[in-house]
Amino acid sequence: MSVSSLDEMREVEGASRMLKGSTTPRIYTAAKRDLTPETSLGFAVTEFAKTVLKEPLLPWQEWLAIHALEIEGDLQALVAVPLPYRARACGTTAG
Repeated sequence: MSVSSLDEMREVEGASRMLKGSTTPRIYTAAKRDLTPETSLGFAVTEFAKTVLKEPLLPWQEWLAIHALEIEGDLQALVAVPLPYRARACGTTAG
């Protein structure tokens, strides 16, 4: 599964609830390569949240985990200190 297929996957999994907004932030540092389970530990975090915690991440949290936990071949993180910025009311208002 790649990051580009996350939105397609969400359409199938989240068909019962309507999510608004964009998963991809307006400003971010692009990944050095395609992000897959072999190149990002974020996929493992997402799976852990779903299977063990029984609490799936929100779409923006999933995107952040996948991009912030990008790794090189020797499991060295490519991002030393991820600095996410999120609007205060993001995902908390109804309507």
